[in-house]
Amino acid sequence: MPNGTIFSSQLLLASAGSYARSGDSPPLKFLEETIAAAEKGERSIADVVDAQDDVTRLAVADQIRAGLDVFTDGHIRWLDPVSHLAGKLDGVQAGEMVDYLRSGTKVWQPVLVKLPERHVPLVVEEYLFMRNALGTLATPTGKAGRLYVKAVLTGPYTLARFTAVEETMDSAHQIIDARANAYAQAIGQEIEALAAAGAELIQIDEPAILDSPRDWSLLQDLIDVLADHRDAARKAGKHVELVLSVFYRDCTPFFDELIEMPVDAIGLDFASSPGLTDHIVNTGSPKPLVLGLVNGTKADLENPTALAKLVERILPKIEGQRAHLSTSCGLGVLSQKQAFSKLELLAKTRAALQG
Repeated sequence: MPNGTIFSSQLLLASAGSYARSGDSPPLKFLEETIAAAEKGERSIADVVDAQDDVTRLAVADQIRAGLDVFTDGHIRWLDPVSHLAGKLDGVQAGEMVDYLRSGTKVWQPVLVKLPERHVPLVVEEYLFMRNALGTLATPTGKAGRLYVKAVLTGPYTLARFTAVEETMDSAHQIIDARANAYAQAIGQEIEALAAAGAELIQIDEPAILDSPRDWSLLQDLIDVLADHRDAARKAGKHVELVLSVFYRDCTPFFDELIEMPVDAIGLDFASSPGLTDHIVNTGSPKPLVLGLVNGTKADLENPTALAKLVERILPKIEGQRAHLSTSCGLGVLSQKQAFSKLELLAKTRAALQG
């Protein structure tokens, strides 16, 4: 891994991905009203995009106010983590809504009429908008040049797991491997495009693998493809790091395999993995970790002192003490008030850790 600055011996506070899309603030209310009006034909898509722009700026501003060091755009434009990416690929049609990993949310299931291909950017424009939005806000004291923008992509295995295939397609395309590998090529191309646009940190979300460990060798092959695209970007002179993130399930049994993946860091859901802290303390980690210690699915707030004690146990076991402190997953299921309190909790935990 390159000796970059995004994962350093300093504990940074990082967004895990999504942010609240409901709440009492005027931009959020206006976005809800605009979407409802657009569904009735009373507003245009351009009106919806303008409202999304305002809420994205709000999400970035909240992350700054909460003291974060590593930002996302809050996925304000995402209908869900599957269709937002798959729906931009050739060969994909919209299907029915299905449950997403028993998480209480639903996603539009993509249906393939041919193997998916990428011909337009997936999130590059969203990344550039977020970076520009961050540039318009006042930089907190002492953080000049120390704020980082993270792009997030749903991984090819999770996309494939939630994709259906039309019966008219060749039988060889009915198995998950074919569509997963096609998705890997598309996501890999997006990694190179993001790196060319200036992205230095890209998170790949693969929560579905924890439900299907029999496909672990397939996941390894897919991550190899993404790593090849990352390496191609590096050969082109770009500094880019990949984070592989898993959540919603206990990842403790898979920790040793995750660490072997050819990525630069691993994002872990401690809230769903009660034995994970002890496992890391016993085995250590040769790679940087994103410590998802704050539960991103529940509004109840943890005790920052107790969280700080967990960090104190884990950090010395990570080589170089290179880690980010984060929520266990995105905060899209929470209200703005609840989500902001979760982000504030990250800062309170780091403050408790520092004494």
